[in-house]
Amino acid sequence: EYIILPDLVTSGALCSTVDFCFGEFHPQEFYFPQDHRKTHGGLFLQNATEGKAFGHSLVRAMTSSRHCKTTYSMADDESYLKDKEVFILPNGRVVEGEPVPYPEPET
Repeated sequence: EYIILPDLVTSGALCSTVDFCFGEFHPQEFYFPQDHRKTHGGLFLQNATEGKAFGHSLVRAMTSSRHCKTTYSMADDESYLKDKEVFILPNGRVVEGEPVPYPEPET
């Protein structure tokens, strides 16, 4: 989310084609520091606090732009958290996997 979403926003790919999307940033699951100053447009995040602030700033810039039609929701929807993974193979065959062992959300 820290590399792809900014590229989608600044290139216009997200803002010109997507009406609504939701997602969340996961600074607690990201490895810091992240230094992409030479490879990803100058992104440098020292820690999870900077990661969280970056995510909120990106969404704020996107939603305040007159040129971005995308509504972005930071909703945390875990409705499908325990569903089985479904894989569609190149030959069209559908294979169901076991539920993904995600950690329980902190309360």
